[in-house]
Amino acid sequence: MKYYQKIALDSIFLLTLLFTNTGYAQQIYFPERGLWQEKPAYQLGFSESKIKTAIDFAQQNEYSGERDLRVAILKGYAQEPFHEITGPTKKRGAPAGVIIKNGYIIAKWGDVERVDMTFSVTKSFLSTIAGLAQDEGLLDVEDKVKDYIWDGTFAGAHNSKIKWSHLLYQSSDWQGTLFGMEDWADRPPKQGDLDDWKYRTLNEPGTIYEYNDVRVNLLAYSLLHVWRKPLPVVLKEKIMDKIGASSTWRWFGADNAYVNVDGQQVQSVTGGGHSGGGIFINTLDMARFGLLFQQNGKWKAQQLLSEEWIQRIRQPSKANLSYGYLWWLNNKAGNQYMEGVPDNLYYAAGFGGNFIAIDPTNDLVIVTRWLEPNKLADFLRLVVAAKDEKATKESVSLFNGKDLRGWKIHGTEKWYVKDGLLVCESGADKGYGYLATEKSFKNFDLTLEFKQEANGNSGVFFRSSLEGTKITGWQAEVAPPRNNTGGIYESYGRGWLIQPKPSLDKALKMGEWNTMRVRVIDDEVTTWLNGVEMIHLKDEKIGQATGQIALQIHDGGGIKVNWRNIKIITLD
Repeated sequence: MKYYQKIALDSIFLLTLLFTNTGYAQQIYFPERGLWQEKPAYQLGFSESKIKTAIDFAQQNEYSGERDLRVAILKGYAQEPFHEITGPTKKRGAPAGVIIKNGYIIAKWGDVERVDMTFSVTKSFLSTIAGLAQDEGLLDVEDKVKDYIWDGTFAGAHNSKIKWSHLLYQSSDWQGTLFGMEDWADRPPKQGDLDDWKYRTLNEPGTIYEYNDVRVNLLAYSLLHVWRKPLPVVLKEKIMDKIGASSTWRWFGADNAYVNVDGQQVQSVTGGGHSGGGIFINTLDMARFGLLFQQNGKWKAQQLLSEEWIQRIRQPSKANLSYGYLWWLNNKAGNQYMEGVPDNLYYAAGFGGNFIAIDPTNDLVIVTRWLEPNKLADFLRLVVAAKDEKATKESVSLFNGKDLRGWKIHGTEKWYVKDGLLVCESGADKGYGYLATEKSFKNFDLTLEFKQEANGNSGVFFRSSLEGTKITGWQAEVAPPRNNTGGIYESYGRGWLIQPKPSLDKALKMGEWNTMRVRVIDDEVTTWLNGVEMIHLKDEKIGQATGQIALQIHDGGGIKVNWRNIKIITLD
């Protein structure tokens, strides 16, 4: 029976479409390459304190294995006969993760740009390669693989029965050797010996689930023959480039896993890092991949994967009700069910605690790395429990749109209100000028909008104090392009403490309205420009201070900046 003729699947698909059209009314944001906007959790209906509790939990429950993953792999699979490292490995980083709501980052921790191994999360990427082939008519998952791969790999009474769907469900019980690796040597039973494992009774394809990387690598090998080009190239061209992924991810295979494809030697990649290899990727690129699935295969206006395929991967195997097409399912009828987590949540999972979780109920994508694997359910429960529609916080306007009440001018430069806007403009003296709040602030979340006209060299001081036009404290820079807008400068002290990465400069829209956000809590400062995090700084000296908020106009003359919507939430 052909895939798209399956009546039960069509029924599920139609119901899902109905749910999707009614349940996804909120506008979804898709990040551009290299820039990902962030929003406070409370703006999207989540408690910031509860999200922080979840993050603290993830960081406190780091995977207990070795950070040298070559050592961790050898220890983890020491019970396997003949196991060896045949592909690249990499020492891992500390716990990291990100939580995405409606496409926006509402929380992140650790180094989200660090590239690390993902192990069996790779399987869900491999499943996507199969989905692309299905969508393009290169295969049908209900066909037998022997009709496509005729080199003897699927020969024999047993192997000839295997369908693509059996490989995707890990229920094929394929028997054989692939690139020198025996199927039975991967995670053998604790009972018996080599003869027992090698000459076991074979199970009818589709009846018994068995997690087996040799057979997953067999799927990759078979898909390579179908696509007739390297699978990393397929993934890059069809998915990763189109979702704006970075250029840092890689997909490796075993050192000896090369196949002649149309006269060229092409590496057959692995579906994990069991013996090294698999996908090496950063946290943000994993989140982009997750967001594609959370949006049912669509990125902006382009359907990269069919909605039919997205539904198909979530249909449980008869052999394992907790497993779909190389994705794990939070199926109440399965043996991996996580109480307190939505039943429709599904996730990619890899050795060492690498996870991409898709939560359609709450429009969430959750990526966590190097979390102790048995703590996943607890962590997800904390994230889901953080949902709080009453979590909004009241902000106070520092500028009333009418006059400078609540502020004090320092210097001879011009500060005035026109058409509801706060305007600063260079005066005859062409010196430094400041407009400072009468009140002092310690911990706060400040947002404001600015539009730079002539030159536009300015800034936002915090925890500052003034004597005339001499100001001490810290400035979140507002400047023309390529001049570190969003960076932190210490006045009459250490100078630049941190500058944004040059690649982030494109977040600034010169001559247009920009939104800056400055969040200061104890000794930590974070700035955002148009939703993009520019810097995060932890500094003991800042932590000891308190003081006023002040807007600056730089010396030199020829400067004009407009300000509006200056709002603060105190966090003391």
